[in-house]
Amino acid sequence: MKQFGFSHIAVICIFLNSCAYLPARYDNIQSARNGTPDHGTFSRQDYSRWENNQLSIEERGLNLQTKRMAVEKLNSNPPEIGRSADGTTQGYLGIVKNFSEYQTYNFIIGGKSESVAFLLGPGQQKEYYLLPDAYQCSVYYDNQQIGEPWTFQVTLQKHYFMDRWVHWYVLMRR
Repeated sequence: MKQFGFSHIAVICIFLNSCAYLPARYDNIQSARNGTPDHGTFSRQDYSRWENNQLSIEERGLNLQTKRMAVEKLNSNPPEIGRSADGTTQGYLGIVKNFSEYQTYNFIIGGKSESVAFLLGPGQQKEYYLLPDAYQCSVYYDNQQIGEPWTFQVTLQKHYFMDRWVHWYVLMRR
């Protein structure tokens, strides 16, 4: 008898909870904005949550559109990537240029992934492929460093230098 009474009470409690009043929402969002419910309640908090969700949907759409445009831009202007005879990637194309009319300079470029040096006479330039990384360049004349070393990034981004699109460039103008 005790089991029968307990199970009946449990069923009655479940039945009463399932029949609890659930407030209706607004019929349309405009009435929620004005704060005049057609029936039931729709709090300003609910509206704010809905509005923030709409903003995030718009932002996601904008991000997706931006990514599509970036892919289209890359397809129309592909990066210049050097490849060796066996097809392995050598890096992104760049130029080292000595604009001096009289001096020969030694350009030393170093990064985590690779280091390279170029000895360029007056007016000479050299094309080279560097792996994507942060690099530091120092310029020497007669074994003395000229100025402070500067850093640059080798990335997918292109720069227009010497009538060409390159991913990086280094120059000396003395």
